Amino acid sequence: MDTPEEQIETLARNIEHRELLARRRAWLLSLVPLVFAGLLLAYTVWQVAGAKLELAQTEAQLSNTSSQLDTVESNLTSLQSQLPTAQAALTQVGEQLTQSQSALETAQQELDLSQSALATAQVDLDSARAFIRKACPINVEAIKEFMNQETPAVEMLRFLLVMQEDNIRWNPGGFSPEEGFDSPDFALYALQNFGFLTDYGRGSRPWNILRPASSLMDGDIVYYDSGYTMFYYNLPVSYGSSDTRECVIGMTPLGIQAQLIDFAESPDYLKAPYNP
Repeated sequence: MDTPEEQIETLARNIEHRELLARRRAWLLSLVPLVFAGLLLAYTVWQVAGAKLELAQTEAQLSNTSSQLDTVESNLTSLQSQLPTAQAALTQVGEQLTQSQSALETAQQELDLSQSALATAQVDLDSARAFIRKACPINVEAIKEFMNQETPAVEMLRFLLVMQEDNIRWNPGGFSPEEGFDSPDFALYALQNFGFLTDYGRGSRPWNILRPASSLMDGDIVYYDSGYTMFYYNLPVSYGSSDTRECVIGMTPLGIQAQLIDFAESPDYLKAPYNP
């Protein structure tokens, strides 16, 4: 059994040990807030660093966006400055398009006119060929004896040949050697030139004026459905020959021509005023 002194010493050591443990616990407990504060500070520093990084990135993006915006504004300003030029060019293109369309329409009209003229020329050519095929050339030597007669019909033939030599032209609606004639008007003009008819002018038609004829004599009138109105002559083929050829002479689109009597269809006959 320990003595009181030993017990007191043991108690003192226990108290001292407990105090040491208490101080250690107190020190450890005082470290917890510091560690927590350190961790919180580290977290806060990390968060701040992240925020700064995001801020830097955002500022960089903002700077890039601002640069892009400046570029867009610059491009917009450039486009706006180019807009009047573009509008002027567009207006010019529109005017050129209108001119091109007008030129195309004019060209189409000219083409239509050319095609119409070509068709008319083809008709005239076909008509000329028909006249050539049915031509009745008058040989002056062959008809010399016939021309020595002094009859109204021969006088009319002389007049027709003179007018042929003068190249009197075809002109529908004309009624003078200067203007020209169509076929019926030329026949009326020739009859009036000798005083056989009077007071008839442009557009009068011989078939409404002269008597029909059942047979033909030299100088009578032959008219056709096509409107040709010609003077009839039965002329010798050669000088002194008894062979004859029935011809008609008058105004045609080729001028004053002598044709065979069947050069056109559906002939009808009219009695000349100077023939019985």
